[in-house]
Order: sequence, then structure tokens, then C-alpha cells
Amino acid sequence: MQKENFFHSTVTLFEDYRGKMIKKRHKDYNGNLSNEVYHRLRQLSFICQRIRHYDQIVIPAITFSTSTTEEFYKQQQYFDEGLVYAEAFYFSAWRIILITHHNTNPLPGLKPLKKKSKGVRTVRNSIIVHPENKNIFLQSFAWGSNGPILKAGRTPGETFEITDRGLWINALEFKDSLEELLQKAIQ
Repeated sequence: MQKENFFHSTVTLFEDYRGKMIKKRHKDYNGNLSNEVYHRLRQLSFICQRIRHYDQIVIPAITFSTSTTEEFYKQQQYFDEGLVYAEAFYFSAWRIILITHHNTNPLPGLKPLKKKSKGVRTVRNSIIVHPENKNIFLQSFAWGSNGPILKAGRTPGETFEITDRGLWINALEFKDSLEELLQKAIQ
């Protein structure tokens, strides 16, 4: 999975989708919501580039111990910054899902994205925004080959019924689902 320019193909495909909707003058197409999706996709591209950067500096630091207090705090800062980008990813991806599933103006052909993007939906809803519904309270994080993982640890009594598979797995599922829907809508 190429993580550099991760959403580039999605942005390009969405541009094709917008052009097709405008050309066909699709009655259900909402240009303003479409513009927001376009900008959110570009945000996701930027966010994924930043997370890839943190992949390269956080993972090696976790694998090998740091020798000085200063290095330890620097690695902690990188870890924290990477997690901010991870949460930003889920909020931006969720906003795209909400737009494509809009009650009165869903973007034509894209409504199934909500159902197809289980990883983004699970992390955003059950781990970040409403953890109390699943009794997941421990603020814990991990970072591995699948990127940042939110609420990776649990206290006794907390369930592992809901877990984060890792940002890159969830991002790929979201990207592939959206691209599949875009391709169908363009045809």
C-alpha cells in the first residue's frame, strides 16, 4: 500500500465525478456539498502525508530505546502530534461520509459509503466520540506498521469487542470504497 500521496487517485477520481455530474446536470447533485468533499479529500491527502512522516520517526523510536531524556521527550512530542493527525483523519473522513449520506442531498451514487467504511465509522463513533457506549475509557495509544491505533489498551472490565485495526487499514478501506462508488457513478 503506497502511503505517499495516499488519496491522490481519489481526489482525481472525485474531480472526474464532479465533472460528470455537472455535465449531466444531475438533478440531485449539490455543488456546494461536492466542493466540501473535494476539499476534505485534499485534507485527507495532507493528513496521510503527515502521518506517513510520523510513521518514519515514531515507529523506529518505539522499536529502539531512546538514550537521553531529551530524545524521549522529542519522541513523545512526535507521538502526540501523530495522534492529533490520526484523529483529524477520522473527523474529516466522517464528514465526507455524512455528506455522501446526507438526508436531503446525498451525492448521487455515493450514499453506500457509510456502510462500506466500517473502520472509519467504528473508530470515530465508538472509540473517539462515544466510547462510553462501549465502556472504552482508557486513553491508550499504539503505533505500529498499520499506523496509529486509538484506545489500544483496556483496563480489566473494558471489552475488546470494539477495536481500532490501525489507521492505514481503515484509510485503505475508506479509500477503496469511495473509489469503487465513484467509478460506478461515473459510468
